[in-house]
Amino acid sequence: MSGMYKIGLAVSTIFHYEHLKYVYAECEDAVFIIFGTSSIKTRSIADHLAKENVHYCTMFDVLNNDARVDILISVYWQPAFVTLGDRVMHVRIMYGYAKDDWNYGEWNRHYDLIFTYGKYASERLARYATCIESGHPRMVPDAIEQAFALRRKKACGRPTILYCPTYGVHSSLREFDGIVWQLTDVYDIVIKLHHLNDLENCPNLIEGSQSGNIVIHDERTDLIVLLPECDLVISDHSGAIFDAMLFEKKIVLIDPQTMEDSIASGLKSPNASLDIKVRNAIPHGKISDMADLIPKTLHASIPYRQWMKELFHAERNPAQLICKETRLKHDAFGPVNKLAGILNALFRLVKSDSRKLVVCGAGEFGQAVCAWLKSRKIDVAFMIDAVKHKEDQPFDIPVLSPDIMRQLSPDEAKCIIATVAGGQAYENGLTELGFVKNVDYVCAYD
Repeated sequence: MSGMYKIGLAVSTIFHYEHLKYVYAECEDAVFIIFGTSSIKTRSIADHLAKENVHYCTMFDVLNNDARVDILISVYWQPAFVTLGDRVMHVRIMYGYAKDDWNYGEWNRHYDLIFTYGKYASERLARYATCIESGHPRMVPDAIEQAFALRRKKACGRPTILYCPTYGVHSSLREFDGIVWQLTDVYDIVIKLHHLNDLENCPNLIEGSQSGNIVIHDERTDLIVLLPECDLVISDHSGAIFDAMLFEKKIVLIDPQTMEDSIASGLKSPNASLDIKVRNAIPHGKISDMADLIPKTLHASIPYRQWMKELFHAERNPAQLICKETRLKHDAFGPVNKLAGILNALFRLVKSDSRKLVVCGAGEFGQAVCAWLKSRKIDVAFMIDAVKHKEDQPFDIPVLSPDIMRQLSPDEAKCIIATVAGGQAYENGLTELGFVKNVDYVCAYD
């Protein structure tokens, strides 16, 4: 959808939409911008947004100047944001506690304004940008009322357990699969998957879902809707822990086998991640302990209330506050954002001479850079990537193996490094070949 909008909201998953939808509803001139290069994933998000009857476009629409925004709101930093230019004000809205090393990482320095859940997050993010404590953006009056209306309709019966795993090495998903039948004998089981979860190697969960004995929700369901219906939440290292705390739910945490040592040491450290620190108050144990911990916790009092004031700012309508404060900040914003230095280096390189231009990295970031160059009628000779055929490469630009770097000379080529994961490797390789930073190559993510 083309046009001029005041505020863009970046989404790479349907979960991002669910997290930002109430902020969108408070803004009269906003649009969701889909950041992604996979046509299948982009189509899935677009279909969901169309169903929700909201304005949306893709990052390529913005890069091609078919749509423009003054402000971009996102839940975390994506390197492709660089290509939007130095006039866009970047705003972060937190989307969960847990995993402190990542949540409060250096990437936050690119933001001009950050909305946090509360004091705990503000203290850790204030060194990067102005922070405003807004509370949880999905805890708006209408959403809470709808959620509790569902709870009132729930018939009395067996206790309902809501299981909310995280993803990756921190996840307990496969371990939970091993005990789920034991739990279904006593409890109603509802599962809210992380948007990066899949059920591969979880045969019991698949069978339970197919038979109707287990209810499984994916990213299209808002956790806030599910929480009032449950009697107890089981999680591991997910931000869902803290959403559950907002509803004063009984909580039990699984200590995944892969995290046992980290948890043991973290419980003794004041610098541990919050998802480990809360285990000093919330019952936790190995997967084999769950059968005993669950009934004990169901009949125990809430042990974490002393954490709430520090974690969550009390705001009646966080989405409304976010929209209002974002506009006020933008009124005083300018003339450029924190990316001006990176963009100036890019402009100097591409306009410096007639050497062929090479983009290192053919993923989402690299493709965004190519779209940015294309919109300025700047040709790219080829891209370099370890994965030769990146999915859904949208441009007619060859993608060559990193072996080609040995044939590059700073006399004939200049390079843009447009990948974070492989950035240092490319930089080291170019330096060995005699390329000089900011003369023969630039890092588009610095």
